[in-house]
Amino acid sequence: MILKNIEFTEEFDISKIILLLFFWLSSYAFEAVEVLNPDIHIEKSLYFTTDKNLSAYEAYEFSKNEKLTPLPKEALSFGFDNKTYWYMFEITITNPKKDYFLDLKHTVDEFAWLYTFEDEKLIRTQESGYALAPKHRSVNSIPVRFELHDINTTVCYLLKVQSNNTQYAAFSFGSSDSLAYHWHILYSITLITFGVFLALSLYNAFLYIVIRDKTYLFYIVYTFGLMFYTLTDTGLLAPFYFFIQSDINTNLVFFKVIELTGLLFFSIYFLDLRNKNPSLYRYLLLFFIIFIAVLVLYMLDITKFLAVVFIYITTYLLIIIGFVSYYKGYKPALFYIIATGGGLIFINIFFLMPLGVMPLNLIGLNLLNFAIIWDMIALSLALAYRIKLLQKENQDKERILLLQSRQNSFGELSGNIAHQWRTPLAALASVLVNLEAKLKYSQIQKEDIISSLQRSLNLLKHLSDTVETFQALFQNTHTKEIFSVDDEIKKILAFTKESMQHNNITINYNSTDDFKLHGNSKEFFQAILNIILNAKDVLIDSSMQNPTISILLQRFQDGFTLDISDNGGGITLKPIDSIFDSYVTSKDHGIGIGLFITKMILEKKFNATIKAKNKDKGALFSVIFIKNDFRF
Repeated sequence: MILKNIEFTEEFDISKIILLLFFWLSSYAFEAVEVLNPDIHIEKSLYFTTDKNLSAYEAYEFSKNEKLTPLPKEALSFGFDNKTYWYMFEITITNPKKDYFLDLKHTVDEFAWLYTFEDEKLIRTQESGYALAPKHRSVNSIPVRFELHDINTTVCYLLKVQSNNTQYAAFSFGSSDSLAYHWHILYSITLITFGVFLALSLYNAFLYIVIRDKTYLFYIVYTFGLMFYTLTDTGLLAPFYFFIQSDINTNLVFFKVIELTGLLFFSIYFLDLRNKNPSLYRYLLLFFIIFIAVLVLYMLDITKFLAVVFIYITTYLLIIIGFVSYYKGYKPALFYIIATGGGLIFINIFFLMPLGVMPLNLIGLNLLNFAIIWDMIALSLALAYRIKLLQKENQDKERILLLQSRQNSFGELSGNIAHQWRTPLAALASVLVNLEAKLKYSQIQKEDIISSLQRSLNLLKHLSDTVETFQALFQNTHTKEIFSVDDEIKKILAFTKESMQHNNITINYNSTDDFKLHGNSKEFFQAILNIILNAKDVLIDSSMQNPTISILLQRFQDGFTLDISDNGGGITLKPIDSIFDSYVTSKDHGIGIGLFITKMILEKKFNATIKAKNKDKGALFSVIFIKNDFRF
């Protein structure tokens, strides 16, 4: 009927969805007293609260002489207080041959005692509660359970419940088989959720170890807190109370702090607030400090309702921050809103139960499981999308760095062209001056003119070939081929010859064999050129006598190595491997991208390894190619 009365128009918004969920969940509300077997007849079900520490007989006399409050029809929350709740049941069992039990459906009642009175005499006392390990309870079971008296007369039961958490009137009476259905559903969904949690946590832990991105770490912290809050809330941590704090209230607060701390810092890193919105980042940290203070007040029993309200404020605040980030153009924020928003809807509806707005129900108890599954899967997809964006950003950065590296090489290119052109231009000028003099001051034969023109054309062709040769070295092509390492090194030597001679630098090249690589020869050329140019700059700055660069290409058992060394004094950076980091340089006017580009090209494009160390009077760069990663 509810669905029929709501029109699904364009104005249908999230508030109507929450309203639908609320009414739907309310329709599955637990009864305050649920009888699952026809042999059990409950004649009275009343309760009272007290601040006094009554004995069982005092409570029994009070229940006989005072007017008690009937239990509500539905299992609504009684709110937050530290009072002791006494429940009185008068029960008759018509088939005493079968074992019947009383279950407390609320899963965070810490301490409970059931006193059995017959003919106004206390005949049995049982103890249970989720603060006790199951083996220490009167009935050894994960649910809080008490055994009913097996006689065919009316028996009075007084149930005493003490808890620092929200109190509910939610009781089931029946055989162990009939009671099991409810718990099997709750525990099965929880254990499935725990399996999903373990799988995705291991996956994100692996990503954190590999990528070192704290977003994945705080994702694990957030889901850990939420998962163990759920395990505590369902009573499944009770068997482990030998190893952890048995105060359920403390455990719930502890895991809630972990959950919201993880979510808050996950939001900061996922939305990149520190860089994209520094002021919002600072306000969020201040809010976190206030939140911790409120939780401390909660643990000191100063205010509990305020802490629950603050949890609501925190969750909605993070959603608003997600919308702000998305509005400012950060696309991953949309996935954050969908993932976190959906999970928080489940969590917020769950907290309507302790606030007394919605009655306790089986689906409601599983809302935290639904929130965890939604959050873990949706946030994993959001993180995958974020990885894709980061990969694209890194590719763009790599292209920019490669372009900068090539631009730095253009200076070397222009200098070498100038050196290569100087002699041909002088020869061309000589031909033209000689031709002009003959035309002005003497007779000239036709054959001499043709000869001069031909020589001029040859010189011009040489100039053109020089430009094309250098241009080919820097053309941006993605063609892969099998090329000779020896040929490429000789091209580099020819390319740098004039510049090295100009700076009185000697290059010694030795090769024990020729090797073939499969890939882009231009990228290989660029990578090795960067090492040689780096060595040249070091030698020029060091003013070393007899500056020398040595290149050795040689085979070893598993492949071959290309060693490039100099006598320029060595690498001063510590650690030495940091010389391959972007924007790290030991040169006064360097920008620190050449060797970074070299390492990137060699490792990503040729599966090679490059190492640097100091040797003798200078630095040694070794490029190692493994046999399986190249072709001879």
